[in-house]
Amino acid sequence: MSILASRDKLRAIVPDLANRPRQLVFLTPIDSQLNDFLNEIHQIVRMKPSVVERIDQDLDLHAKKKKLLRLADEQFLAGQTPDLPKLQLQLRELKIDDIELEVGRPRTEAYIVYLFLMLRGWCGGCKDQHARLLLEESMTLSLWLEHLGLELPPASTLSDNLNAVSNSTRRLIHQVQLRYILNGGLDDFQKCFIDSNGKARGEARRKKLYFQLLRRATRLRKRLLRDLESVRRNLESRTDLPPSRRLKGEEARSIASTSLCRGA
Repeated sequence: MSILASRDKLRAIVPDLANRPRQLVFLTPIDSQLNDFLNEIHQIVRMKPSVVERIDQDLDLHAKKKKLLRLADEQFLAGQTPDLPKLQLQLRELKIDDIELEVGRPRTEAYIVYLFLMLRGWCGGCKDQHARLLLEESMTLSLWLEHLGLELPPASTLSDNLNAVSNSTRRLIHQVQLRYILNGGLDDFQKCFIDSNGKARGEARRKKLYFQLLRRATRLRKRLLRDLESVRRNLESRTDLPPSRRLKGEEARSIASTSLCRGA
């Protein structure tokens, strides 16, 4: 691929911050920690544009999975139609590779998802009241998005897209961040300092608190395992659940079971 083609591809997926025309008359970016943070994460993704490509692939796969569940639900509900008992529609096997996405509403851009994935690590979630107030009222963020021709997505849409980013993509972002830090001479990763927080009789006090915590956690785990078994039996007996709801229930039960059984 030529250098010119590579530059054109880079512009297509990562907004060009330097050459964007400023249409603001009086307002200018605020010199703040948030503005510095936005500039840093922009430079990181400029160094490795494939991060945005990977996020876009994750969003594409997420959209296909949602469509797959919608199709499965439609077939399930069609099979439950009481007016056609002899039709006996069977759920045919649906595969993710056979799903094609149609043209619909514009999807949230992968760069936006990257931006707010980093912001979630900086200021917390995107749906709780405090974080949402910060995102909506921040003049720095508003100017940044306006400068790039972007808009703040609705909270539910943003949260859904952030959760669609795979762990492998997150690991790639982490590796790129470490490379950025190393190349910039910000750290050489040769030494690690840990604050021991040592105080007089601190070790004995910590052991006592650890014992209390473990005892309470053990009791809580036994109670939750009993409740989880009840949930499993109830979920298996619900033949009226559409595939999408059944899948969500199974996923939630599996996560709870894995968490409770880990380290047992």
